[in-house]
Amino acid sequence: RQVAVRDLAEQVDLMIVVGGYNSSNTKKLVQVCDEKNIEAHHIESFSQLEKTWFYEKKHVGITAGTSTPEHVINEAHEAILKIADEIDLEPVVH
Repeated sequence: RQVAVRDLAEQVDLMIVVGGYNSSNTKKLVQVCDEKNIEAHHIESFSQLEKTWFYEKKHVGITAGTSTPEHVINEAHEAILKIADEIDLEPVVH
């Protein structure tokens, strides 16, 4: 996933990383974004998304730690799509 995030980071100007705050894998994904100078926000739940993060962004990536349940990722994805529709941005999903 870290290699994929490196590639995806070159296509986005914001990355949402979904996963547990205690997950070393998820923390590493955030670190990869930091190394690529890509703004990243680590969330555990879609309810933590803030619309202001998406202002003036054109492309948003979504990634998740290996142990993140699929339904948590899907909820975050759906919430991001709603925000994207409201502010006219194009999510890039991985």
